Amino acid sequence: MNGFEYGLDNWVYGANGDSGGIVTSPGTGLSVNIRGRDFRFRPDTLEFQTQTGQTQYGRRRDDWGNWFGNNNPNLGWHYTQPEHYLRRNPHFVAPSPRHPIGNYSRSQQINHISKPHQRFSGVGTYHQITAANSPTPYRDELFGEQSSRHLFISAPAYNVVRRELLKPDGITFSSSRPEGADGQEFLASSDSWFRPVTLKTGPDGALWIADFYRLVLEHPEWIPDDVERYHNVRAGSDRGRIYRVYPDSTKPRPIPNLAGKTTAQLVAALDSPSGWQRDTVQKLLVQRNDKSADTHLA
Repeated sequence: MNGFEYGLDNWVYGANGDSGGIVTSPGTGLSVNIRGRDFRFRPDTLEFQTQTGQTQYGRRRDDWGNWFGNNNPNLGWHYTQPEHYLRRNPHFVAPSPRHPIGNYSRSQQINHISKPHQRFSGVGTYHQITAANSPTPYRDELFGEQSSRHLFISAPAYNVVRRELLKPDGITFSSSRPEGADGQEFLASSDSWFRPVTLKTGPDGALWIADFYRLVLEHPEWIPDDVERYHNVRAGSDRGRIYRVYPDSTKPRPIPNLAGKTTAQLVAALDSPSGWQRDTVQKLLVQRNDKSADTHLA
């Protein structure tokens, strides 16, 4: 389980990973099978429910509650139908709720600048995406007029971060590379140990990138034993770092301290281009449970 993300409905959503089995809520005592699905839970009541999935690593949403996920060989999906809506009619056989994005020619091709290195699996898929994760809608304004259309996807096997431009397509989205970006990625490193594994819109408006920084990305179970004995599979475990990326023409804004704000000030702080700030204010208002917020929100 991974990729926890606060939803507009005050549930915390998460990616399944490659998990299966039964999860029992300590709050309600109800048990659910999460195989083939993602999940959500309530921090206050500890309710636990399955959700449309299955995301391998990093489930993310945009400002309007549209959720995105993917798995290693797929660039991304938009989940069009939340499972809690489908559960209302158990007799309805719904179509697949996973709509692929990046569904265009050569969308799976990776334009990396790092040198080829020894691979232990997927040797027939070189230059093709094999470890996509963290499909992240950008939720601020530092990246210009089209900021809200940006979807960033990390590809640590090739040491790159991809940028797609989302376009509304009925109830879902299609995507394409930005104009002039064919043949290059948003971010590419020549350092083969650069492993971007988690992306977030930061509290300062920059794109924050968590770099796993490892020699070996593959899980040891996918490496032949006679090869593994000659490699330190944890090499780099003490060198992880976080990068902030933003255009040269802009500067990250100061990170606000919201803890000491009054209820009225918190409500006013919802009027912000920063997705991080709006989410944090929402959490604080819910936790504070101050009934006077209703007056200010009206």
